[in-house]
Amino acid sequence: MESDDPTQKLADEAELQAIKVSVTDQWKKLKGMSREVAQEQYMDVIRSWKGYGSTLFHVEYKQDNRYPKELWLAINKQCVALYKRGDLEPIVSYPYEQILSFGAPVANTYKLIMEGNVVVSVETPKVLEIAKLMKAYINAIVKERRNSELPARR
Repeated sequence: MESDDPTQKLADEAELQAIKVSVTDQWKKLKGMSREVAQEQYMDVIRSWKGYGSTLFHVEYKQDNRYPKELWLAINKQCVALYKRGDLEPIVSYPYEQILSFGAPVANTYKLIMEGNVVVSVETPKVLEIAKLMKAYINAIVKERRNSELPARR
């Protein structure tokens, strides 16, 4: 989420720099290995992250004090998750089976309603992209389940 606040821009730059340093540190640990082995081990580290394969959206959480204000909304083929920016573990994740409703009730606000009357509302200019991505994953899940329920053809 773009901000005109100079303090926020500095925080974003600091976070990006910290990520670059972390990636560089991981890469340096692979020194002395063949290129193929180093790439394989590096990808093993990347794939071990629970958010691997997710599309990340920078969102602002202003609903209450339950979560930090600055979050990543991670959308992947199994679930929707919230991450504190820069963290490897999700704060919370919701499998699609638990999501009852999702969408943008007002411009730049994205809302998820889960079983148990859990509501998560975030601010982002990317509401359309998030909704399209979630819809695509849900459609794929439904199609996969339908195909697995069909009797085998002889």
